[in-house]
Amino acid sequence: MKEEVFGRSPLQWGFSTLGCPERSLPEAVSLADEFGIRFVEIRALSGSVKLQETLVAPENRAALERLTAAGRVLVVGSSFRLAADQTDVREEMSRQARIADSFGIDYIRVFGGCSIDDPVEKILPVVRDNLQWFQSLGLKKTRIALETHDGLASAARCAGLFDALGEAVPVIWDAHHTWRFAHESMKDACSLLKDAMVDVHFKDSVFPAGAEKIRSESPGDGDVPLEELFRLLAEVKFTGPVTLEHEKMWHPYLPELPVALEATAAIVRRTFGL
Repeated sequence: MKEEVFGRSPLQWGFSTLGCPERSLPEAVSLADEFGIRFVEIRALSGSVKLQETLVAPENRAALERLTAAGRVLVVGSSFRLAADQTDVREEMSRQARIADSFGIDYIRVFGGCSIDDPVEKILPVVRDNLQWFQSLGLKKTRIALETHDGLASAARCAGLFDALGEAVPVIWDAHHTWRFAHESMKDACSLLKDAMVDVHFKDSVFPAGAEKIRSESPGDGDVPLEELFRLLAEVKFTGPVTLEHEKMWHPYLPELPVALEATAAIVRRTFGL
């Protein structure tokens, strides 16, 4: 049974609503329950990524209250960029963060927002300023979680930034980005981030010969070493959500999310001998 596969593995599983962007939250939860998946990471709902509006919409609010009470939502998404001047979007970020905090959600996801060539010394003052601003909001629970993305796709770069800051920022390890774009092994990236990571994103892709960019694929149809990733996470006893980021919102050619979840279940079976 598909719902038993995820429940019997040594990891906690989730999926991002980027994989089912047209669904309301109750519809997304119904899909998670069908597959026995605990966590739902909220990035898009009812066809929109404007979560400051959709999170409190009548069709979503009651479901969000039930989910958060059950501890099934750890992260909501945002487009905030930690290493860039965000003065003009702080008001929007503040509204979204306060909504997340009112529901008791632990983290709001942010991107890096810098170039891979920017030295840590250059971005450090901006990062400090954005972190201090966010702390000044006085939220009860919700904290920033940095996704390994764009100029901070490298786990080594993130580790260097944290050393310069004197503290680690909670991390969402996008294992696809550290492997595909920063060319770091799964083992090395996991070793660098394991003490800071609160969530792990995975997806699959392929870089076709002669192509100028990668092509997103359903899990198992690309060449990202997902079995290795899952084994590593089990070895370090990672207890946070391992989240399928099936980006159908951005790549409509991808199959529907249930297909990607079935494909993930097959990989989980092979990895753990279930």
